[in-house]
Amino acid sequence: MKKRLVSKKTRPEAVQKKYRFFELLHVYMGGIYIALALFGSLIGLAGIAGDWLPKVFSISGWNQFSSAVGAAMLASIIGGSLAITFGILGRKKPAATVFISHPSVDRKLAVHLADLLAQHNIRCLLPHRELLVGDDIASKMKDLVSISDAVVLLITSHSPSSLAANTELSMVTESKKRILPILTASESRIPEKLKNLHYVHFDDSNPEMVSNLARAIRASRKLRTEGELP
Repeated sequence: MKKRLVSKKTRPEAVQKKYRFFELLHVYMGGIYIALALFGSLIGLAGIAGDWLPKVFSISGWNQFSSAVGAAMLASIIGGSLAITFGILGRKKPAATVFISHPSVDRKLAVHLADLLAQHNIRCLLPHRELLVGDDIASKMKDLVSISDAVVLLITSHSPSSLAANTELSMVTESKKRILPILTASESRIPEKLKNLHYVHFDDSNPEMVSNLARAIRASRKLRTEGELP
């Protein structure tokens, strides 16, 4: 019996929605602060026009007028500052970027792996997500590989017969990018040109496997920043 590669507990769509929810939560909170600031300003203006405007020329009326304007301005400044702060925090920069190379028929598995890595703040580039209608495929793949800190190579039983996977492997090898091989089935075999690289077996039930992979990707990011990797 073959081992199930996608667990019932972690669905790709569910993980993706959860990740996007927390990413957007800060932005929504910033919007709420802006709305509160505007609401406070409107309340202040309404109070000025309704009750205090007739008394604007009296000393007490002028004090109320200036106090209302000051409160509205203060609320706007505080709300705007908090909105900017939450907006910046909400768009957390990824710790690293990785390109996931895989046979086309194993797209679901690649998406599942991307969802697991996203929980470690790793940005994953997948061909079917990045390609647009009319894009030159070879040129686009080179661009994606060039901006990546490393390349995860999903090696499945379909890899030897996959034209796309073999083309991407040749491209990645020429780019000198760090390659992180992952075997996904017992019958999978690592390509001859990568036989000297350490590889792991994919196991989504083992959190240590995913965290180790994320750590290797972040290490590649550091080496690339220091100029030791392209």
